[in-house]
Amino acid sequence: MATQVEVDEQGREYPLRVTGQDIADFVIEAVTSGINKINELNGEDIPGNLSDKLEKLIETKERITGAIGDTGVPIPEGTPFAQYPQYILEISNLVTGSLVIDANYYADTLLNILEVEEIGGQG
Repeated sequence: MATQVEVDEQGREYPLRVTGQDIADFVIEAVTSGINKINELNGEDIPGNLSDKLEKLIETKERITGAIGDTGVPIPEGTPFAQYPQYILEISNLVTGSLVIDANYYADTLLNILEVEEIGGQG
């Protein structure tokens, strides 16, 4: 909390008095803002206190970690949530790479079948 100042006629600054109510109002505003931000992140209004809301957010992060890990892309413990998009992109790369491998396999298989039929048809 920045200290507010009062300036006298000579340009000297004096700190303003901060009351206990000022501090209480500041804390209430900060906590309310934090709760609103957590609800926004969760995408819903989680019933309960701040601790309940944070627990829901942590649980959601753990579930996302598990879901990404189930695809074969492990997320190291302690990875910041902000880095999760790179792991999600790795899933996309695995799927795309798998599709390319599958497409090449089926194309080669089809060419082999056609080649065998062509040889068999001439024989």
